[in-house]
This record gives sequence, structure tokens and C-alpha cells, in this order.
Amino acid sequence: MICLIASLLLGLNLLVAGIGKLVGHGEFFGALEAELMFLPEVLHVFLGWAVPLVEIIIGGSFILGVYRKLMAALSLPLVSGFIFVNARLLSMGLVYFECPHCYGEVEALFGRLTVIQALSIDIVMVLLALVILFTSRGWLAKPKWFEIEELLGK
Repeated sequence: MICLIASLLLGLNLLVAGIGKLVGHGEFFGALEAELMFLPEVLHVFLGWAVPLVEIIIGGSFILGVYRKLMAALSLPLVSGFIFVNARLLSMGLVYFECPHCYGEVEALFGRLTVIQALSIDIVMVLLALVILFTSRGWLAKPKWFEIEELLGK
């Protein structure tokens, strides 16, 4: 049960963030350029598209319950990247600075997060991923509803 709750919370968070970033792609890309000046420009374009898509795929998999353990393992490097960016902003002294489009267009509904709030959410996301990693079944386990033959009674 705890794995299900952790999967739903983490999946919803990643799905909403990914959709928000994809809808407001121009803003996220601009914020990404400003924060990751140390990376080559080619990576800015790649990350601007890849991060929201990966968030949507992993978040959707968590919500559907497909390959939870694998998705938890894949979400850890993603969330570690978020933690790195937020820690970098904090090291620059931007404690009360707003997070650069952490949730994209969804921020228009709920307001923007400060860097400390975003870092706190990232730490909770790591903890949720670890809960899923240690409480979930096998690496490629699918939910029972995913088995078509079982649903059809064969």
C-alpha cells in the first residue's frame, strides 16, 4: 500500500511538472539557458525537450503502476539533476529567488516556488523513489490489470 501511495504522489508530481514544462516550453528553455551556462548550447536544446518528456513518461508509468521499480531507479538521476540546479542556485545566494519554471505553466495556477521549497520537494521525491525501490516487486513487474489474458479469463 505504501508503494502505491508513493507511486501516485511521485507520478503525479512528475506528470504535472512535465506537462507544465512542455506547454510553456519557451519559458523553460530560457530559464534552462540562464541556469546552465556551464553546459554546451547543444545540451540546452536537448535538455529543454528531454526533461519534460522524461518526466511525463516516468510520471505516467508511476500512475499506471507499470515497471515501478525500474521507473524509481530512472527517476533518481532526474531528481538528482533538479537537486543540483537548486543547490547551485542556493550557492549563488539566491535563497528567496523563484525556482526557474519548476512546474512550467502550472505555476500560473498555484504560484511559483522558491528555491528552498523546490529543493524540499526534490528531497521528498528522492525519498518517495527510495520507498518504491525498496518496497516494490520485481524490476519489470506489471500491474494485474495490464495482463490482457487475465482480464479476458484465458
